[in-house]
Amino acid sequence: MAYFSAIENILFDFKSNEEKTKKNIKASIYNLCNTTAFDINGNFNELNDKEKLNREITNNYTIALNIHFHAIFQKVFVEGIILGKLNYYSVIDYLNKHTWYGIKFNRMLK
Repeated sequence: MAYFSAIENILFDFKSNEEKTKKNIKASIYNLCNTTAFDINGNFNELNDKEKLNREITNNYTIALNIHFHAIFQKVFVEGIILGKLNYYSVIDYLNKHTWYGIKFNRMLK
């Protein structure tokens, strides 16, 4: 768990994703087509170039995150659970001791 908490480069780099997406979308036929997006209520919206780019950046980031991070994260956690080294209590204990999760925040009602 400490490895996943401390190593930031295990996540996909946002800047490189943005640059690759801009390059790919410029050379793609996708750039020539109209794109319509639907929300959860069935409303539709025709996307402009900026919105198309943002949509593709998000899609590419999701794919890259699943390939680079999710596969190793899942494998480590499944193996840890099978070997009996990870369970709910050990994860919560780690989060309480070593992350912001265990910090108490002062809140005031105004």
